[in-house]
Amino acid sequence: MSKPASPRKIIPPGVWPTPAQGWYAVAALTFAHFVSYLDRTIISLLVEPIKASQQLSDTQVSFLLGFAFAVFYALAGIPLGYLADRSRRKRLILASIGIWSLMTAACGLAKGFWGLFLARVGVGVGEAGLNPAAISLISDCFPPRKRHFPVATFMVGGTLGGGLAIILGAGLVSLGERLTFTPLPLLGILEPWQWVFVLVSLLGLPALLLAAGVREPARKGLLQASDSGAAVNAYLRRHWRCLAGLFVGTSLILMVNVCYLVWGPTLFVRVHGLTLQQAGLMVGLPCFVAGIAGNFVAPAIARRLGRGGRQDAPLLTIQLVALLVALPMVLGPLLPTPLAVIATVAPAIGLMVGSASVVQIAAQQILPNQLRARAVAFYNLAVNALAFGLGPLLIGLLSDRLYADEKLLHYSIATLALAAIPLALLVLARTRRHFLAAAADARDWSPT
Repeated sequence: MSKPASPRKIIPPGVWPTPAQGWYAVAALTFAHFVSYLDRTIISLLVEPIKASQQLSDTQVSFLLGFAFAVFYALAGIPLGYLADRSRRKRLILASIGIWSLMTAACGLAKGFWGLFLARVGVGVGEAGLNPAAISLISDCFPPRKRHFPVATFMVGGTLGGGLAIILGAGLVSLGERLTFTPLPLLGILEPWQWVFVLVSLLGLPALLLAAGVREPARKGLLQASDSGAAVNAYLRRHWRCLAGLFVGTSLILMVNVCYLVWGPTLFVRVHGLTLQQAGLMVGLPCFVAGIAGNFVAPAIARRLGRGGRQDAPLLTIQLVALLVALPMVLGPLLPTPLAVIATVAPAIGLMVGSASVVQIAAQQILPNQLRARAVAFYNLAVNALAFGLGPLLIGLLSDRLYADEKLLHYSIATLALAAIPLALLVLARTRRHFLAAAADARDWSPT
């Protein structure tokens, strides 16, 4: 009589996709990630024209920048991550691209605070399906020892989108101010900031076409059991503390990053007297370059540490990032000249962006296939609730209530960094033993 299979026995991984198939998937999904970040971030450059046009306060703008998008993005990600773990990921990706593109265009057609709020909610819900499905799919295209670079490349798409949103948005607003537009039926004449939303939404079409060519790879690194659902749930219960600490700690670091990118253009306009276009270039271009570098530098550090046999190499890398960025992000915004600010802050921004790649690599390392998309969704819940949802809102509240002066926005950003980064270090330090336990458990099922 044969012995029953262990719940964690590895299923034979089968044949990996060819390098050409794997890298086409990476390229197509990276472009989709780029478009998603462009669509979600473009509003950060349009704060002043939207605020003037719709007569909004900084707190209301903060809700549009963070809460409206981030909370619903995070909440929708949980069921969509579950769907990505149990169905064809490519279909979910295509649906997500279509929905967020339409809702980005709706941001340009919305009227008043609540119209913009609902459109931003739609963008968040639409984008919630991309990352869980895409990272799970990419992980099935490459063996574990070769995943660092593909995952980092995918994450670069977000950096490109976020940076280009600020640069491109500045140029589009400037162009729109010089052009005369024909009134549209039922809508009348759109303001330049409205046209920016409509134009960037059109990038959803090539993103759809490229994603349609991706081949769905077979799932690898599965838990095998007579009741696989029970085995997966048991695994999650065993290691939830590891995931919670890893995701919350990284999210607190990224909160500082997001607040600078979201409020940075406005800081340079209010505090340093730059034009909107100058502020866009001042924030977008250096952070664009630094973010690309950071997306590869941080995973490279994690991979190097891992070669020495350290199972907690990803966690140590994220802690190192937090230590390195603490002083620049607290003091940088307070420096007297725009060049001094950006020279201090941009390298730190790059490292923080890189930590987002490392945390995804860490999750794929310690989780079986049936949990990977949901893990990305749980991470998105943490990072969007804290970094995108709470962070920009706290800046608005600090500006309106504590400092009560638009010209002191840089103090609000520095104050947030002073609180968030030490808290992140504390959370990550308490997570180490849980991470080591999860990494040891993963050796029983991880494909080679």
